[in-house]
Amino acid sequence: MMGDFNAKIGNDNTDRESVMGKHGMGTMNDNGERLADLCLNQSLVIGGSVFPHKDCHKVTWLSPDRKTENQIDHICIDKSWRKSLLDVRNKRGADAGTDHHLIIGVTQLKISSTAVKLQCAQRKWDLVKLKDETKKVQFSMQLKNRFQALRVDDIDDEAPHERENPSEKIEKKWKNFKEIFQDTAEEVLGYGNKNRPDWISEETWEAIQNRKQAKHILNQCRTRDKKEAASREYSRANRNVKRLFRRDKRKYINYLADKAQEAADRGDSKTLYVITKRLSRRKAFADSKPIKSKTGDLLVTEEAQLKRWRQHFQEVLNRTVNQNDEEDREQDANVAMVMNEQVGIEVNAPGEREIAEAIRKLKNCKAPGEDNIPGEFLKLNADEAALFIHPLITDIWENEYVPKDWNTGLLVKIPKKGNLADCDNWRGITLTSVPSKILCRIILNRIRESVDDKLRREQSGFRAGKSCADQINTLRSKEEELQTLGAEIKILKSRLDLEKDILQEEMDTSFKVQDQSTSEILSLNKRIESLQAALRQRDLHFAGRAGYNGGHGKREILHDLADLLFTT
Repeated sequence: MMGDFNAKIGNDNTDRESVMGKHGMGTMNDNGERLADLCLNQSLVIGGSVFPHKDCHKVTWLSPDRKTENQIDHICIDKSWRKSLLDVRNKRGADAGTDHHLIIGVTQLKISSTAVKLQCAQRKWDLVKLKDETKKVQFSMQLKNRFQALRVDDIDDEAPHERENPSEKIEKKWKNFKEIFQDTAEEVLGYGNKNRPDWISEETWEAIQNRKQAKHILNQCRTRDKKEAASREYSRANRNVKRLFRRDKRKYINYLADKAQEAADRGDSKTLYVITKRLSRRKAFADSKPIKSKTGDLLVTEEAQLKRWRQHFQEVLNRTVNQNDEEDREQDANVAMVMNEQVGIEVNAPGEREIAEAIRKLKNCKAPGEDNIPGEFLKLNADEAALFIHPLITDIWENEYVPKDWNTGLLVKIPKKGNLADCDNWRGITLTSVPSKILCRIILNRIRESVDDKLRREQSGFRAGKSCADQINTLRSKEEELQTLGAEIKILKSRLDLEKDILQEEMDTSFKVQDQSTSEILSLNKRIESLQAALRQRDLHFAGRAGYNGGHGKREILHDLADLLFTT
């Protein structure tokens, strides 16, 4: 149990030896007595009173004038773990912009075995620095100089055996390409800090460092005059940091709001959802929970969980190939050859302009593959990146061989609904190499341009401006209109039936009152039959004019029926 209890416990532990020691600070107040009684009832020990320290290392709170000091923040631990607690003291150098000092409790636990870290997580580049024009120009110049030096070395060191073995040549080019981007990014950008939010500006970080330095000077002061001067300087630095924080936060919120509005205007629900989730501060899921084996046993070790995930995704993604699959594959290959001849897809190696267009269509903020080259590096200058990667893609196209890294993906699991201990409630996505997506984009564009003209107008899905969701929404709206019109037609039919019954009753009554002749009765029956036939014909006419085509609305139809019913 730890926190700000506003409780002074003092150094008198009479009748409380099992709860606190003799190394507290000050004199016990009412909250201190309540805290001591609570610890006595719950079998806790107040750690700050057990270890001997200087008073400056016991202080946890300073008054705004920096003259009053108290020990009111405490760390309490269970008696059974008392020997595991090695030390409790404050850390005055930790700068958090508050009048409280950070309290550190050092513990030592006896662990039977430690988990072996099987795999190191991939570190992310500090892409925020690319927003700075100086860093952007420096990154581009470093890449350009290194690729020029590499091109000169390749011309000088080219050997005959490399021409005979295209796979090794391609692997070497890809290795050089990858290493140049990684070395340049490490030198210019460096790695990002997970605990450092992207929306905080460099000016704010400099102000934080200045505040930290001001607090260090304040802690080193020994006289009252120097401490008051240093306190005023620290207060000024703290106010400046808070002002810059509010400015950066407001600017960040406005930026996200503009992005959300743009996404809503163009119908991009995915981007809108991501921004809303970020603004709502929803916490990410915890993927380190134990999972169950196929028999239902709980797996707690990392090695057993990795083995279970490997087994699960092999069952989901891989399938056994039988003879029918081989025949289908051969048939698909033959159909592809025939279609290629009929459609006329371009088969020449792509040029630099086509590669540059494919690079510009890459998406930002996407996780890279195993090579750790994000799309932002390539999109920084698409024309120069196309010049760098063009020789590699040309060799891949002509020799029909891709680097091994392009066939390797990082499998990431994402939770679905349900019990997350069950592997079936997770779905896996594969992070592939971003440079390989350039080649895939070029092939997709060529197929789309050649095939799109041969498809029917009704064909939707994976076509620009012809989404399946749009067509489904259109069908639903039309169905709702027809259902509404059908309900109105049913009401109209019931009213017509009522009118027919009233007319028939009036006729029967008139037949009884007036002694009509047989010929008159027959003529009236024929009139009723003709009226019923006309109504049936009207029903068919309703079905044909259900969509209000030809300018005939419901009002015109009602007028026609009224004329038909009440024409003498």
